[in-house]
Amino acid sequence: MKLDEYLDRVLNAQDRVLLQEASDCLQAGALRAAYITVWLACAESLRRKFTEAAVRDHQAASVARQIADYEGQHRAVDKLLIEKARLYGLVTDAEATRLTHIYENRNVFGHPYEESPSEQLIVTAVSEVVEIVLGRPLALREGYLSNQSARLSTDITFLADDGEVVSDYARTVHARTAADCRIYFVRKLLRANEAIFADPSLDVLQRRSVWFLRAFLLEDTSVFDVWDPVEDLPDHPLALPGILADRQLFPLVSAHARDIVVNVLLQRTSTEPTMLALLYSLEQDGLLLPRHSQLVAANISSAGLSRLASSGLPLAAWAERLTTELSYKTWDVQNAAVAHLTRAGSQQVAETDAEQQIAIGRALLAAADGTAYRAINLIAEIAASETVWPTSFVEGLVMECFVHEDGAVRLKTDQLGQAIRCLHRVGDQGRRAIVEKTCNLLTIGLVRNPERFERDRAIALEQLDVLARTGDYGFAAELVEALTAKDAT
Repeated sequence: MKLDEYLDRVLNAQDRVLLQEASDCLQAGALRAAYITVWLACAESLRRKFTEAAVRDHQAASVARQIADYEGQHRAVDKLLIEKARLYGLVTDAEATRLTHIYENRNVFGHPYEESPSEQLIVTAVSEVVEIVLGRPLALREGYLSNQSARLSTDITFLADDGEVVSDYARTVHARTAADCRIYFVRKLLRANEAIFADPSLDVLQRRSVWFLRAFLLEDTSVFDVWDPVEDLPDHPLALPGILADRQLFPLVSAHARDIVVNVLLQRTSTEPTMLALLYSLEQDGLLLPRHSQLVAANISSAGLSRLASSGLPLAAWAERLTTELSYKTWDVQNAAVAHLTRAGSQQVAETDAEQQIAIGRALLAAADGTAYRAINLIAEIAASETVWPTSFVEGLVMECFVHEDGAVRLKTDQLGQAIRCLHRVGDQGRRAIVEKTCNLLTIGLVRNPERFERDRAIALEQLDVLARTGDYGFAAELVEALTAKDAT
């Protein structure tokens, strides 16, 4: 009879050596030796687990020292190992009783005048030892977790300011943590985090705490079968709601907990705009109830542009407010809006839909035409840079120079040259589409003010003609042709 099935389940190579010897004894018919060696494998594995845990856990270190003291006094440590494993949490009370039974049998079978174990009894002992000790990874407890909590909540250099690095470490800690200590650890971190989240200067520790706890909780979501965050949300209103406002975690908590998370985050949006971004993400993922979605929408609608722009919300969430303020008749308001658009940049503009892009482009050109200096500067920067901008946004810039949103033809010439230069910020296909569309609208649109149109047309044609004669802007000749042929009457 071989023990291969059980050997394959042993995690540690050192443990496997002793169990292999027990298997060899069993095959040779040395049944007493086999049983005794099974127990030795179990005892040595328990001793090694405490030695390994002692590196990270002061409680385990205390046990390791006590074991060493016993051995120094030439005292048997077998019962001590079982009892300390039970107290430390390596085994349950019931499992300690099962191991004690194996140890007592080892004492019986160790005497030649006593009965010998059967092969089945040896296999049963192997099965028990592998299940309870040899096939179970080391699980650390309060001492280790207290140290982790202290390092995570106080030492800025402990981990890199990188979400993936922190998440990987959280998964490592989770694997080392005893299952019955995980909620204890979460609560210990939350208590430490409340002080962190009350201090804006500790933003690195705040980010790390969110990354860590989200990854830790997601590693085994069955934790929510025994833990309802409702119990802890009132005590940790700064840390816990933001952690749970995650697309993967939020659906796992109770309806009551979700309600508290949304309500707390809504209350904090006035002083912490980033809470809006968390709520908006949940809403976009379809995770909010209709009444929650309505509250979030109302909050966004009533918020000022500065708060929206600093919240971390994508531009798509506040594009309508942006175009409204770009179209305002006060330079201060327009320039402030342009500053927010500049910070959002081409990438965020590209993430809005085509209609929003066109509206932003039109509003920016209109603000520049009204001499808002930041609008003028931004269009100049776009024209001169190598950054690719969305086609629909550039279309809005160009269209605003020629045609009103209602289709009426009227000209804005102050920024016309720069708008045409911006056509190089899109690809050939996009540029061709914009020029063709503009020419078509010039052809079919009615002139709004013929007298003013004639005056502005002369200015526009002069600018376009200069551009058309250069190699880079040859496509402007088509606009010259369409504009020249336009019947102002």
